Amino acid sequence: MVVVFFGTPQFAVPTLSHLLASRHPVCGVVTQPDRPRGRGQKVSDAPVKALAVERGVRVIQPERLKDPAIGDTLRAWDPDIGVVVAYGRLIPDRLLEIPRQGMINVHASLLPKYRGAAPVHRAVIAGEAVTGVTVMRVATQLDSGDMFARATRAIDADETSEAVERDLSELGARVLLDGYQSAGIIPVDVTALGVDFFVGGCLKWLCGGPGTAFLYTRPDMPAVQPRYTGWFSHRSPFAFDIGVPEPRGDAMRMMNGTPSIPAFYAAIPGLDIIRAVGVSRIRAASVEMTARVLALADQYGFPSMASRNPDRLAGTVAVNPPDALAVSRALKARDFVVDYRPGVGIRVSPHFYNTVDEIDRLMAEMASIVREKTYDTAAPTRSVVT
Repeated sequence: MVVVFFGTPQFAVPTLSHLLASRHPVCGVVTQPDRPRGRGQKVSDAPVKALAVERGVRVIQPERLKDPAIGDTLRAWDPDIGVVVAYGRLIPDRLLEIPRQGMINVHASLLPKYRGAAPVHRAVIAGEAVTGVTVMRVATQLDSGDMFARATRAIDADETSEAVERDLSELGARVLLDGYQSAGIIPVDVTALGVDFFVGGCLKWLCGGPGTAFLYTRPDMPAVQPRYTGWFSHRSPFAFDIGVPEPRGDAMRMMNGTPSIPAFYAAIPGLDIIRAVGVSRIRAASVEMTARVLALADQYGFPSMASRNPDRLAGTVAVNPPDALAVSRALKARDFVVDYRPGVGIRVSPHFYNTVDEIDRLMAEMASIVREKTYDTAAPTRSVVT
């Protein structure tokens, strides 16, 4: 995923550093213009610009974000997502719309408290016992977008805002990678990626059933205290201590209550199969089959919002023919396993057990249904989650 980064002060540096160390290329940095700094009020680079220049990343420093040339530059960079950390200005809607996945912001408060500027200083002055960071979608109104995640940090009575802000900058830079749509179909090396957390589940590409999920935590990370756990996370779970429990010292500290043991057993054969086939081989087959879906979609004149670049595509391709919902129901009635998403179309998710011939049959059937309008609206269908 190609990232454009918006940020200016030292608080934003850890997040940019983590991004530069990840597998996601940073196509450019947008930061505030150089201004007088320090006691001598000498004009110097802001911390984010200094890091970007040191790493050879493109930098722009617009005086006005409404300048049409800024939008042209961002479009030329072609980002998938924007990451905003203490940039210092509101970003206009026309720029928010450029990255395909929108923009996310790391804000130094537990929203909705302390929106806007200087949230750490205001929290310390107000005598708050706890603060934190919030990761959210950037929206038109200041700090009002949907919240994705929050992390907390206690404030001691004698702490300064500088110390709290320094810790929050590192806390906000921790990287959680959602691998639900990739584990089992894309080779993933969490060590090489340098992620702090990796989450996924066995329902989809790992050929398991519902009720199982996994969380990786980087082994050399400082101890983190999860906000919500169950009795399996306690060092002595059968002590039934009603006080503050002592957490385990291993990965089990992240556990909730009693897991679904049958779901775990049901997931094992799928994991064994994936290991035996090999994720690299699965990925090669997936790239071939998703490319075939897209080629046939173009041939039949069906639009698709999926990327043509295999490096930006997992294993699912959405094809949007006319009357896509009716077409998807007709395909299901004919035992083709697909599903439908409003505004996106029919999702096709070939795996290692599928063949190119099956892709050809599916797309030919889709074209036939559209051409002849044989929607089979009264035919029974099975709802299958893919």
